[in-house]
Amino acid sequence: MKKIILTTTILVSSLLSDFYKENSMVTDIQTAFQWQDQEYSQDEIDIYKDGDSFNKVGNFEDAIAYCEDLVLDGYSDWRLANFNELYTLVDRNISNPALNSIFENVPNGKYWSSTTVESNTDKGWVIDIEYANSEWLDKTTSAYIRCIRN
Repeated sequence: MKKIILTTTILVSSLLSDFYKENSMVTDIQTAFQWQDQEYSQDEIDIYKDGDSFNKVGNFEDAIAYCEDLVLDGYSDWRLANFNELYTLVDRNISNPALNSIFENVPNGKYWSSTTVESNTDKGWVIDIEYANSEWLDKTTSAYIRCIRN
């Protein structure tokens, strides 16, 4: 009986969820986007704080190149999400981070989108995942990188 209740609970939970995780990817059921969810190393977190580039941390051009070169879970068609796509991850009802808890690897900070600011092409849009704030950053500034495929 306990096994049936547990199985039913898991099935209902997965049916009500907008996301599911498999290996190093999270799939958004509503949009069919697949998101990279790999661990950020302590080196990457430290480099973010120092404003340098390394793997999943970098400036705007580094972010685009990193995603285009990424091979993850057998897929090589990754790219940097645009602002609207990245914003679909935000849950404004929570903070620290303002992201669905299915994502296991979410250091607080700013995450690049591929969207350039129209009025100033030296800047790009980012989302600060801690409180779901959006802002512009100079494209030479470092931010976290989270890639998408669809």
